[in-house]
Amino acid sequence: MIEVMIVIQNIRPVSDLRNNWNEVDEVLANTGEPIIFTKNGYGKYVLFDTEAYKQHQINTEIYYNLKLAEQEELLTNERYDGVELMSELIAELENR
Repeated sequence: MIEVMIVIQNIRPVSDLRNNWNEVDEVLANTGEPIIFTKNGYGKYVLFDTEAYKQHQINTEIYYNLKLAEQEELLTNERYDGVELMSELIAELENR
């Protein structure tokens, strides 16, 4: 089983969007980490840099596919040869 630990350090009040935009923009650009904005003390919004968001989407898709593979492994005894599998994946990517 894959365990993922996420540490989020950038938590700010939503008023920072208005009052400290330049600092927020700089943090997003330099860290690539999302910022969680709070409203009335509770997490309300998350803001990502575009590139960080794209990477987050890719990581989410990879994680989802790994979970599907783990479930499939439990349901079947079928196993794949690594060389054959890589050849099929490369062919599929070339056809995109």
